[in-house]
Amino acid sequence: MQGTPMTVVDAATLADDVLERLHERVLRPSFAPDEAIGLEAFMADVRGGTSRVWAALGETGEADAAVVLDRYPMADLISYLAVRPGLRGGGRGGVLLAHVQARADERPLFGEVEHPAYHHADPVLGDPMARVRLYERLGIKVVEVPFFVPRLRPSSRRVGGMMLVVAGRHRSAGFIEADVVRAFLLAYRDAVGDDVDDALWRAVLAALPRGRRVPLTPILAHVDRRG
Repeated sequence: MQGTPMTVVDAATLADDVLERLHERVLRPSFAPDEAIGLEAFMADVRGGTSRVWAALGETGEADAAVVLDRYPMADLISYLAVRPGLRGGGRGGVLLAHVQARADERPLFGEVEHPAYHHADPVLGDPMARVRLYERLGIKVVEVPFFVPRLRPSSRRVGGMMLVVAGRHRSAGFIEADVVRAFLLAYRDAVGDDVDDALWRAVLAALPRGRRVPLTPILAHVDRRG
């Protein structure tokens, strides 16, 4: 990334005050309240090893961007990828995402991406279409299944208009096993406590018949088709 000096580090090595500013300046302003993680939970996840976090540090040693990876029994989830407002478009997010993909193992690596048809550009939260173009450049594909972000805590709401994407090694394939996606989504649902058996969850699981394969579509083609 020419013209933007940065160093990618494991955020667990950072001092508490640097981590707190990462949350305040990078993560908190980049996500709506129903999607955001609170400071206390973020610090506990990093220090406890529940989440693996990489940060892009600028010349001052402060975090300008971060990616948060959560591990589930059959897959990993890129829970958050964020760049500090005012610094977006400089390639930091792409470097972090490539960093994570380069370290992915044989397990599927999933992510949650806003569909531009349902989420519009915001001066603070960012531009969903710009993120789609970034993911397209990195070869990330959409799992062709209905998807929403589960209720992350009792006080939050589900977030619709989302795409479940696959990165890492599995993105080169044209399909993914439905059983793998189903197992991941059930583990994710149970981990966050959104385990209500309702019509939304039944629709998602119905699109994942056991023993079948689910198509993967390049993200820009998916958006163009359904936009």
